[in-house]
Amino acid sequence: MARWAVFRAACLLATLAAFVAANPVLITRKTPKHSIQILYGKLAHQDPNDSNKKAYWYVWSVWVGPQGVAVDPCKPGPFSFSRTANAEGYAIDGGKILYREITDPRYPNEGSWPVVAYPEYSDPKDDPNCVIKGKGEKGPAVLECGETKIEFHKDAQFDDQLMKCGDDEYHRAWTVEY
Repeated sequence: MARWAVFRAACLLATLAAFVAANPVLITRKTPKHSIQILYGKLAHQDPNDSNKKAYWYVWSVWVGPQGVAVDPCKPGPFSFSRTANAEGYAIDGGKILYREITDPRYPNEGSWPVVAYPEYSDPKDDPNCVIKGKGEKGPAVLECGETKIEFHKDAQFDDQLMKCGDDEYHRAWTVEY
């Protein structure tokens, strides 16, 4: 009986080794090296109607950098700031524009934002070669680079405290790794 178990185990190992040798792709997995992070921001500026008051712009800011590292908008380090997209019209109630609380960002508003997703999808002239497509309240944004489509997911540090850079505030929202 013991011989039979040893023989079966040897056959199983030989079959598995032959299968892996014939299909080496199965043992290698490409891991993400880069990320795009979207932060929801509340940026202070002078109120155009009263120079003694502050007003705020609500924006989505897009940062491109290494995978596994959280961007700090005050000290971006290895990240490059790609763009901002205005969050106006983000939520509308009875024709009046409202804004989500900075601590509770929802999905980015509908629209297409060109972005350079380097180096995986690089363009020699650094022209925007990918597009982030926001779907509004229908769901998370999608990074589209040619035929490749990757859906953003909630940032792992979504529940962290606000990040303050002077009078500006940022909240982690969405990320994609590639």
